[in-house]
Amino acid sequence: MYPSISEYIQAIELSADTFKTLHHLTPLRRPDGQLYFSSGNFAVVFRMQDCRTGHVVAVRCFLRAEPQRQTRLWFIARYIADHFPHYLIPFTYHTDELWVDTRFGQAGEFDLVTMPWVDGQPLARYVANLCQDQNKDALNQLARRFDKLAHWLINQPFAHGDLKPDNILVGPDGLLTLIDYDGFYVPMLDGLTATELGTLPYRHPARTLDLFDRHLDDFSLLALSLELHALSVSPDLFTDADSLFLSPQTVEQPFSATRWEQLRSLRSQAVSMRAGLLEYALHSDPGAIIALKKLLVSHR
Repeated sequence: MYPSISEYIQAIELSADTFKTLHHLTPLRRPDGQLYFSSGNFAVVFRMQDCRTGHVVAVRCFLRAEPQRQTRLWFIARYIADHFPHYLIPFTYHTDELWVDTRFGQAGEFDLVTMPWVDGQPLARYVANLCQDQNKDALNQLARRFDKLAHWLINQPFAHGDLKPDNILVGPDGLLTLIDYDGFYVPMLDGLTATELGTLPYRHPARTLDLFDRHLDDFSLLALSLELHALSVSPDLFTDADSLFLSPQTVEQPFSATRWEQLRSLRSQAVSMRAGLLEYALHSDPGAIIALKKLLVSHR
């Protein structure tokens, strides 16, 4: 059983004694004195400082088991290090690095990941602010920057595996960075199955764990591109749910969902082309969307 978030907090508070090799990292605190951390379904991330360099580091601690995690993340880390693009963050996997006193008096050493800290806002928060301000020009620029990332990514031999607004950061300079690499596919992992299905509405509803190749992101990229272009035309379409505009019902019931009618009412060729291609993809098998590459180039 993996430690809880509170147990990890206690271990990081005592990191000078609980780290095996990373004693040069010290936790950073919020103005209220609490540790600077964020958490999700699979991990909790602490913001720490390297006393040797002064650089800020993210320390990612796992909340649950995943099949072959060490092997997978080792290959993913090696691949990113060898093919380092500016959309990704290099990371290091540390085995049995953090000693944690877990519930029921049990204690153990747990793996973790370290990587440079990247400042930025999650895409959903960034878009929410632009939509509130009715800033169509900035939304249009963001949609074009995302299409550039999407076109780059679908031409790569790897895939992220769980693209959604929470896993995309927008930096102070507007640059986009992908985070959370647990579901990554790289060529060295051929023959394995996926560890996760991705998140609705940013995955094909028929996707299974057996689909694990370089086309994992095609559907996600198309859905996100559609949302961003639609919002650049009508910021009022933004929703405060877990997505920018689409919902699970939108992709599970594409002909009856009211949000499709809202998309069709927008007088935008970019939106119409993306909505039509997404509807086509929903009625096809999950996997490669052949027309996506051309669409991203000709309508961005």
